[in-house]
Amino acid sequence: MGEHVRAFRGLIQPFHLKGRLNYSALDATLVAVMRIGNVHDLAEKYQALINDENFINAVSFNTSDETVVKSRLNTAIKALS
Repeated sequence: MGEHVRAFRGLIQPFHLKGRLNYSALDATLVAVMRIGNVHDLAEKYQALINDENFINAVSFNTSDETVVKSRLNTAIKALS
């Protein structure tokens, strides 16, 4: 897990997508990393994830809706795999 922490060190506030900390983005990313295990090129893959329009919508609107939660988690897993 240490290599995953180091991957985020170069990013300034990686889970602050539109101002404050975005708990939905944090949750989806960390759960995806835990499910995948060893994520190669995490920083680059995370940058691609936060540029994905579907992911941004899923962490911005109706964030507690079950369908939206599943969507953002599946998007994160796909992007980080």
